[in-house]
Amino acid sequence: MLSRCGLAEAAVLVTPARLLSGGQLARLALAEAFHAARRRGGVVLADEFASCLDALTARVLCRQVRRLVTRWRIALVLATPRAELLRWLRPDRVIVKPLGEPARTLSGAPGATRPARWPVCRGRIADYDALGQFHYLAGRPAAHKRVYVVRPPCRWRRWGGPEIAAVLVVSPPLGCVHGRNVATGGRYATACRRDDLARLNADFECISRVVVHPIFRGLGLAVRLVRHAVAHARTDYVEALAAMGEVHPFFELAGMTRFGRYAGRAGGYHYYLAARPQSRRHA
Repeated sequence: MLSRCGLAEAAVLVTPARLLSGGQLARLALAEAFHAARRRGGVVLADEFASCLDALTARVLCRQVRRLVTRWRIALVLATPRAELLRWLRPDRVIVKPLGEPARTLSGAPGATRPARWPVCRGRIADYDALGQFHYLAGRPAAHKRVYVVRPPCRWRRWGGPEIAAVLVVSPPLGCVHGRNVATGGRYATACRRDDLARLNADFECISRVVVHPIFRGLGLAVRLVRHAVAHARTDYVEALAAMGEVHPFFELAGMTRFGRYAGRAGGYHYYLAARPQSRRHA
């Protein structure tokens, strides 16, 4: 919920509330209100909504709030002096109250549009460097085969947004992974000789990094990237090892199968596997 309300950065999540800025405190209060409304139902009241946020953060927050209201059928009543946000909030009813004049009720927001689906395109490893600081593993992956990125539209970048919204890195598979042995019944358990490694590389690709800029987290970009990587894989199987699998199951939302949690050199990890259609027919 904190991520959906614009508090997705790790440094913010571990900061005491008393040390947050005014805008961060407002988003924290909004997350608490939505969390309570989701469990008990009711109405969320938000005064001076997004009044102390920059234009880009306010737009993303509006899109997130609209999705929360639609998904959980929560009633949200907000007051804001920023009429430009109506296009992103897409409210069902707008009440305008000019100073010294009676209130007027409008049906819907003028110019309201559905958010465009940002395309996934090929990128470079330098694109990962732009977002690598937000990943829990330091540095680039040891090797990479392809990079996919999602770039925000120009209108978002004009408001000071980042050049890269999300990035995914496809790498060769690791030589020995216990989760893979479980998922495949030990078929690749002996991948230590040259011939075995060649067969492993011919059959598997690994999603080694998925990073979404904190501003754009919660919009489904990670799921879209994983689906794209699986659909455009050059092998029969695509695997992923994720230490944060319990925090956000975006690999499963993208259609991959989780085979449990296993111990690794750098701690525990969740193993995910996706088989392309042609490999399922011959399984």
